[in-house]
Amino acid sequence: WDPEILQPGSDLFLPDFSYAGFRWGEQDLPALPPTADVTHFGAIPDDKTDDTEAIQRAIDSAIGDSGTVVLRLPPGRFLISDILFIERGHFVLQGSGGGEGGTVLVANKSLTDMQNEKARRLLDDLQLYLIDNGLRELWRPYSLYSWSGGLIWTRLPEEPKRRLRLTAILDGQRNGHRIVVESSSGISTGDVVEVQWFNTEGDNSSLLRHVLGDYDLPIGRRLIESPELPLITQPMTIVRSEPGVLYTKEPLLHDLRPEWKPLLSSVSFMEYVGIENLRIEFPESEYAGHHLEEGFNGLYLTDLSHSWVRDVSIHNSDTALLTTNSRNISVDGFTTTGREGHHSVWLGDVYGVLTTNFRFEADSRHNPSFNTKSRLSVFSGGTIPRAHLDQHGGLNHQNLFDDIGGGASRSSITCGGSPYWNPGAGLYNTFWNVRLSGRLSDGYIGSCSDAAEARIVGLTAGSAKLVLRYGPATYVEGSTDPE
Repeated sequence: WDPEILQPGSDLFLPDFSYAGFRWGEQDLPALPPTADVTHFGAIPDDKTDDTEAIQRAIDSAIGDSGTVVLRLPPGRFLISDILFIERGHFVLQGSGGGEGGTVLVANKSLTDMQNEKARRLLDDLQLYLIDNGLRELWRPYSLYSWSGGLIWTRLPEEPKRRLRLTAILDGQRNGHRIVVESSSGISTGDVVEVQWFNTEGDNSSLLRHVLGDYDLPIGRRLIESPELPLITQPMTIVRSEPGVLYTKEPLLHDLRPEWKPLLSSVSFMEYVGIENLRIEFPESEYAGHHLEEGFNGLYLTDLSHSWVRDVSIHNSDTALLTTNSRNISVDGFTTTGREGHHSVWLGDVYGVLTTNFRFEADSRHNPSFNTKSRLSVFSGGTIPRAHLDQHGGLNHQNLFDDIGGGASRSSITCGGSPYWNPGAGLYNTFWNVRLSGRLSDGYIGSCSDAAEARIVGLTAGSAKLVLRYGPATYVEGSTDPE
């Protein structure tokens, strides 16, 4: 079957998702031999003593090393009582397997109970955000760890991470690779830069219509209240620089029009960080509740580029994996098990994250989630016994759920998030070959009434009739007769 949307001459736009993942999906994930071993720093598996300090010492020892450091953890159980920070690129934390007989990091308490001062300082802005917006649940403030923090936390070190203005942008076309700039001086082949779009025209701006569609949709205040800050960004790699013109590896998310005052800025990431072949286990506990999470979070990936997670399993988590301010990460062979939680995988302000060969066995409220400002990211080739395919408001757009088998429920496909981030999604989120099993009495699998021009191709379910209230102007093909 050749879908009509792919036929030559089709005037229906479909984002190009092929640039997602490590090295834009063009290279296999590296298989690297270890260069160091945590046991040399005093971390001994299965000895029932706390290994946190020794493992962190082993990680920190790599900061001054040249080349790629691959830190090995042998098979067995390591007791972890605090956050492990990775703050350099070209570093791999390599266990001996994410399954039985492999490496297990056993966390004996939540991030809240760890009371890590560094984490609290890093989340000061989030704390103020929660207070300023009065975000509470059941008369209690939202947790700092509902969508931040993890037992393993990657981040650029303490030096400032300000983005510096490089030049004004004069022209460019969505899905193109050519950017006309005021000046290309100082910008060279191989540089990574950030394209920035600004909304200077309020809630009926031409930029919002371009990104969200020309429809009567609710516009949250977050999209209009800070015209001096970029509303949308895209990290891009320069492949050729000519006077006044730059050519990019990645296709542009959007047009570049003068009235949107687009800019090119500097941007910083850590490259070539890998976390692989291990399992994280949290203690048996009841889920504390939506936005009241204690912080049983596995991985928190920030500031990364061309990095990976491979063969990792997380047990009894609130959120197994969170990532933000990152691009081109591959997550392969990721598994969740145990009790219910908030998210399986949460993709926040990221570009081109590719999650493949996954199995999300643990039930989660959002399972998985394209969250605020996720762009051109992909979940592909996995199973979710109880699917809750989530799109959270905040300009998540041009993302793809692909080749997924899941258990059907009345919230198999949803849009969520706070009203101040409305609408639920931007243009062209895509569902491709999503197969839901389990017969529902009325066939109802969810709704998303404020996400325009989604592409739904090959969505099937066990019910004879499929009821999905999605729109406006959804393109549907090869699916079980949705309403």
